[in-house]
Amino acid sequence: MQIEGFKPTGIYSDKKNFPWGFSKSGDFTIDQAKILEIYGKRLLALEQKEISPETQEEKRFVAVCDGDKVASSSLEITWEKYRTVIKQKSPTHTFNRSKIISGDKETSI
Repeated sequence: MQIEGFKPTGIYSDKKNFPWGFSKSGDFTIDQAKILEIYGKRLLALEQKEISPETQEEKRFVAVCDGDKVASSSLEITWEKYRTVIKQKSPTHTFNRSKIISGDKETSI
């Protein structure tokens, strides 16, 4: 999958939020998962201003990330969806038992 104006930069993965990968998360289509895997490293670096945009498409992407433009390309829409999904991720549940101390009684949950 080649998207004009963007360089593939190796496989991107977000093990913290998607430990089984983008395609198995249920949050993204197959094409969206491919976009994230192929271009995610560069998109993250552009968004965080670690690198400068080199093409008009990358400049537009940065403007979308800054909120100056509305996402319109599949790449921009996918990145916005990715950012929204990771903001909405619920915390993982732990298997630790807690104790509630009420008066003289100690209750396990």
